[in-house]
Order: sequence, then structure tokens, then C-alpha cells
Amino acid sequence: MKIQRGWKGWLLLCTLLFLLFPAFAGNSLPSVVQKSLNASSFKASLGQLEDALAAGGLSSSDTAWVRLYIAEFTRLSGDLTKARDEFESVAVDYPGHKARSAAAIGMA
Repeated sequence: MKIQRGWKGWLLLCTLLFLLFPAFAGNSLPSVVQKSLNASSFKASLGQLEDALAAGGLSSSDTAWVRLYIAEFTRLSGDLTKARDEFESVAVDYPGHKARSAAAIGMA
């Protein structure tokens, strides 16, 4: 498993965690995202989120959070190019959502 190392990786991770932490974001994360955070690995978390997205039935707001976390778990799994594309699509598709700011940082 390849994880981006160095101060840029840690800065990105800390910033994302700060922006996405429910107490600071002003609302709670969807339950599917909360459950994925308890998975045994990044790939397991990614699989749970992708399954939830494919199953549908999520609100637009929940979909933005799920897609953002898919991007982050993709990055943590080592596929930086795909992760950047995912972050960019969240930023473009949800311009007024709180996940947009985190997605913009994820593209950095």
C-alpha cells in the first residue's frame, strides 16, 4: 500500500479531517460514511462507499460526502491520479456544498 508521505500529505490529511469533522462542519456525516471509517482498511472503506453509491437512494448532500470520501480513500490507497479526478468532480458537481472546500484542498 502506497501512502503519500511528507509534510504535504500530513497537511492534506489534517486539513480534510478538520473540514470534515462534523462538529466543525455544522452537520453530521451520512451513516454510510461513518460506518466506512470503521472498516479494516482503506480498500474496504472504499468498497463500502462505492457499494452505497451504486445502490442509490442517497440524498444529494449525502452523495457529495460519499463521493468526497471515495476520493480520499482512493488517495490513501495510492491511486493519486484517480483521486484527483474524483476530488475535481466533487468540486464541480457540488459548488455550494461544504464538501467542495475539502475537495478543492484534495486537488492540491
